[in-house]
Amino acid sequence: MAGLTGCKESTPDVVGLDLNAATAKLEGQGLKVGSVVREFAGADKPAGSVLRQEPAPGASLAKGAVVNLVVEHSLTMPNI
Repeated sequence: MAGLTGCKESTPDVVGLDLNAATAKLEGQGLKVGSVVREFAGADKPAGSVLRQEPAPGASLAKGAVVNLVVEHSLTMPNI
């Protein structure tokens, strides 16, 4: 198993990025997006922005590991 010690990546912080930018940043680090859960956090959060990630930023992961995301799901009120 020699040589595998250099195959770890520090998980980048993608909180606040939109889903496309977060995906690109994770893939650029050799990581993959796992599950994406949509959650309403409030009107002050931009739709599609990452609210949380698991594992947390800075965690040491093997290349190809999965990072799960929770993304803002905005509610659109109909015009009456």
